[in-house]
Amino acid sequence: GAECEPEDPFLLPDMDKAVARIEQALAAGEKITVYGDYDCDGVTATVILYQYLQSMGANAAWYIPERLDEGYGLNCAALDAIRADGTSLLITVDNGISAIEEAAHAADIGLELIITDHHQVGRELPGAVAVVNPHRSDCPCAFRDLCGAGVAFKLVAAMEGDYEMALDAFGALAAIATVGDIVPLTGENRWLVRKGLA
Repeated sequence: GAECEPEDPFLLPDMDKAVARIEQALAAGEKITVYGDYDCDGVTATVILYQYLQSMGANAAWYIPERLDEGYGLNCAALDAIRADGTSLLITVDNGISAIEEAAHAADIGLELIITDHHQVGRELPGAVAVVNPHRSDCPCAFRDLCGAGVAFKLVAAMEGDYEMALDAFGALAAIATVGDIVPLTGENRWLVRKGLA
C-alpha cells in the first residue's frame, strides 16, 4: 500500500482536551501515571509516553497489569492502588476504550482519566477528560489504522507541535509496535515504520 505523511495529530477526537489536561498537570506538578498493556504495542506505548512525560519534568509513573493475575485493561484494584499512591491523572495507552465501569470507578475515587486507544469503539464511550481513538465515529482522519503506540506517538507530536522530535526520540519504538501489532503497513503506518527503521 502507498505511504502517506501523517495528518495533524489534532484531527484525532479529543486530542486538544488531552493536551490541555496534560499541560495543566505538568504546570501543577501533579502525579501522572501511564497505564499500559503487556504486549509489544502496549509496552512500547507505555515507554513512549512515560519517557516523554519524564523529559518534560513530570512527576510520572507507569503501570502495566500482570497478565495472569489481572488480565487486560483497567481494573478497579489497580486504580485504587494508583490513586492511593498520589496519582491524580491517569493516561491509558493501548487500552481503555471498553472500560466503562472502571472509568466510572476512577471518577468516584477522584482519578481523572485520559484514554488513548486504537481498539474498536463500543456503543458507549467511557467517562473521561478525553477519549483519543482513531476508530471513533466522529474521527475525520483519512488514516485510522494506527496501533496503540502510534496513537501515543501522535499524542507526543501534539504536545510538541510537530513530528520531528517525536520521530527522533520515539520513531524506532513506534515502528516496532506497528510491525509487532500487525496493523496494516499502509499509509501513515508505512511512513512511521520506514522512518523508525532508519
